[in-house]
Amino acid sequence: MIKGLMMTMFAAGTDISVVTIEWAMSLLLNHPHVLEKAVAELDTTVGHERPVSEDDLANLPYLNCIIHETLRL
Repeated sequence: MIKGLMMTMFAAGTDISVVTIEWAMSLLLNHPHVLEKAVAELDTTVGHERPVSEDDLANLPYLNCIIHETLRL
């Protein structure tokens, strides 16, 4: 019983994250001007030489707005 409960809790927790990411991607694809602006911000701030790090997040205000709006929905 405990094993089943733990599996249910794990699946529920990961499902929410996946659905949130899918929702964000769907909205970005349906609003290409927003996607273009986010990509431009990433290119300017981070570039193509390295992945985005947690330290970069403070310098990505538009992307932060997208994340907060997605979580709000």
